[in-house]
Order: sequence, then C-alpha cells, then structure tokens
Amino acid sequence: DTVSATDGSCFACASTYYRSAPTSCSKCTTCTDGEVVETACNATFNTVCRTGALATGNVELKIIGQSGKFDLIPTDASGTALPDKKLRVEMNSLYELDAAGEKVGTSGPQAGKHSKNTFATESFTITGPSDATYGGLACKKVEFSLSMVQGAATFKVDTFLFTEAGTITLGPANDATTPQESFKIHAGSVKFNVEIDSWPFCNGESGKPCDGATGVDLELTITVTGPTASTTRTDGNGTVVHDFGEGAAMRLSNLFSIGGVYEVASDGDVVFADNNLVLRIPKPTGSDKVQKYDPILSFGDGGGSDGGGSDGGSDGGSDDGTGNAAPGMTLPTRLLSLALVLVTLALRWWA
Repeated sequence: DTVSATDGSCFACASTYYRSAPTSCSKCTTCTDGEVVETACNATFNTVCRTGALATGNVELKIIGQSGKFDLIPTDASGTALPDKKLRVEMNSLYELDAAGEKVGTSGPQAGKHSKNTFATESFTITGPSDATYGGLACKKVEFSLSMVQGAATFKVDTFLFTEAGTITLGPANDATTPQESFKIHAGSVKFNVEIDSWPFCNGESGKPCDGATGVDLELTITVTGPTASTTRTDGNGTVVHDFGEGAAMRLSNLFSIGGVYEVASDGDVVFADNNLVLRIPKPTGSDKVQKYDPILSFGDGGGSDGGGSDGGSDGGSDDGTGNAAPGMTLPTRLLSLALVLVTLALRWWA
C-alpha cells in the first residue's frame, strides 16, 4: 500500500493515495460504518473522519402527523436539534398487483379500493409499550396498526426494543433452500415487523373494485431520505448496504414470511432505488393470511450478520421514533437500529 520514489526526485502520488512522507505515499483512509468524511483525502493529507450525527446516540424522533411519516433528528452535545441532518421515513403507497404486475382493485369508492396511493390522510392506531419477548430475548413492544379495505385487512408494524443482548434468527433451521438470517442484538436494539393480515385479494370478481382481475402480490413502497444522497456499498459479509449520510445505513432482508412460512424473495421483489424501498410481497395460499417483512435501518458502526443474511444491529444499541404527542424525546444509546415505518417510541419510556 505504499508507493515511494527510489532516487529522491519529485513524484506524484497515485489516485486514492496521499503524500505521507517526503518520498512516500500511503493509501487514503476509508471511514468506517457510523463515520462520515469531515475532510476528503487529497495529495498531501489523509482523510479526516468523524462520527456521524445519526450515530452518536443523541437523537429525536418525531411523527409528521399520524400517517406513517417520521423524522429522526440528531442533536448536538448541548441538546440542540440539527434538522438539516435528519433522516425521514415515510409510508408511501400500497397496491395490489396481478400476475403481469399491473395494479388491480383500483376502481369504485375509495373506501373499498385495493390500493393506497398515499398514506397522507391515514391515522395509525398506536398501543404500548408493553413487556414482551422476541426470539427469547426480553424487550418492550409497541404496535402501530391501520385498518384497510373497509376493515377487511390490517396493516401493522410491531416494534421490539430489546432490553437484553443476544442473537435472533429469521428463517427455518436446516433448510438449504431458505438460508437463515441472523442478527446480533444488544440492549437498546430495535427490530420491526411490517405485517399485512387478511388482505382481500381480487379473485376474478366482476364489478367494482376488481372488475374481473385477479391479484397475486402486494406492492408496498416506503420512502427513505437522509442528509445526503443515498449510496450503495457491500460490507465485509457481502451484504449490500445503502448509506444515507451521518452514520445511517440500511441492510435489507431477503426473506418474506408468507402465511407463517419463510420464503426467499424473488429477483425484483426487494428493491431500493431513488430513495424508495419497494417490496413486492406474495399472496398467501393457505389459511394463514399474514404477509410479513423485516426491513432494517441501522445507525452507527455497522451491522455485520451472525452467519448469513443481513444484519439488524451492531456493537451498540438501536433506535426508534417519537411522536407529536411526546416531542423532543431522545434515545441515549450509542448505536441505533430502526426498521422502516414507525413512529413513537420516546425512549425515555424504558430508561
């Protein structure tokens, strides 16, 4: 990693190197997870890194209305909010699709449509926190739910704030066709389940809203925007990571739970592009009608997995959101993990 001149003559360092001594060059430092570039590497100075504002553990999470949109806002050492460095998560849309990927169930009265092109006018019901366990680990649970399609279906997000450390796994054991994904959990880590129950898929019925169509998937879009334009990299475990600046990064699971059975997402079923996470969730075929996905958003120095798949935590804590009902609540944890739709977890609740 060093380039030097053998005769003491003038020379220029190669790209991604800087002059570390009069006759030698060293490779520019790459900032680690949870860090951001304060000063970029140049011909004469190495990279200067700093902890991202969203990785310090000093954050506020605020609901924007009750429509599934919230901000994660870091604060400085004095407690002053830094809104220009915020991360925003927003429930965007939900559609039913046919086998060709076309939207179905979109006609007729709004209340009966099998689609939601915006959540801006919706109001989630929030319950908790309550004592619970997840994967054998003690945690606090908060539930966010929304009744849809004239009460026939429920859109829900269960949120688990862990109060003890350990490892949780997703996927069946000893199944070569559906590899497990393991997640390191620390006191303060958060795990989320995005869940849709009993969706009334169109099945060729005439009249509104189905007009003879048959639905096979749901397409859920969640918008995630950060302090900087998102970039993509691969971590040490080979997992694709989407970075949003100031220490915020998203790792995506490749598993759905459909009717209580884990299955690997097909190509194109889990996509993040242009700040939108688009999930194409298959229709259940048995009596269990629950469709579930576990997106992970981490804050801090990474999230390497324990034995495969994506990871929902690293060596520190995790975080979730606060609401208009309790503004200014903060989570005093070093490392945060957030999954994608939530809204009020004023972390002082479990201080």
